[in-house]
Amino acid sequence: MTILHGIHRPASILIALACLNAPVRADLLSPFLWIALPKLETHLFNECLEVVAGDDADLIKKVRPACKSLSKPIASCLLNQTAESGRGMGVISELIGSEFGEDSEYIVKRCIATFFDLPADTFNNLPLRDVINKLKS
Repeated sequence: MTILHGIHRPASILIALACLNAPVRADLLSPFLWIALPKLETHLFNECLEVVAGDDADLIKKVRPACKSLSKPIASCLLNQTAESGRGMGVISELIGSEFGEDSEYIVKRCIATFFDLPADTFNNLPLRDVINKLKS
């Protein structure tokens, strides 16, 4: 009996990938991450509508195009930065656990930097809350 006996095949694959070194792991996880792109875009679109318009039907109609156009590049950046950073397993683990942890924060900060044409590691040493406060001011 193997260690992975009795574990569902997708879980077995993720466990096996976790045993690989980071650069190989990032490349192997990329297809799994990109499968999630449409769902991520939809989620970001809905979150945008909720944050910007709430339950205001008229405002929802007005901001729908802007939220739609924002969701695609944000989703792409999140997936690109996850693949490039070598933190794919950490991000996937956080997603499975429904948490926003260190790996997810790292990816979000990298995307914020790239949207402002800054080096991706610009905000690495700052808490996300501080980055957001700096952008507000």
